[in-house]
Amino acid sequence: MDKERLIKAVHSRMAAEKLTQRGLAHRIGASQGHLSKVLRGAFLRESRVVRQLETFVAIDATPPTFNPADNKDDIEKVVLTLADQDPELMHILHGLMQCLVRRARPETEP
Repeated sequence: MDKERLIKAVHSRMAAEKLTQRGLAHRIGASQGHLSKVLRGAFLRESRVVRQLETFVAIDATPPTFNPADNKDDIEKVVLTLADQDPELMHILHGLMQCLVRRARPETEP
């Protein structure tokens, strides 16, 4: 994908997801300042950030959904897919899992 098409696709995707440059930078693991330069067209084709942006526009913008009646494995796949795409969600899920593990353990008497 050439620079102009990549930048246009990134802006379209950001608008569709209502993402700011800061939010996108966090998602792809870059600084907002560096992302801003890339979005102005100041980048080399071999940049890690450019590869991350190409992946960002390639991933389907529509998040997977599930029905409460779905199979437990299907729900787990959806949750893991979403968590793989969003480090903040992964952090939240990890904290939730730790809480659930603590609740599931029988309390020991002092």
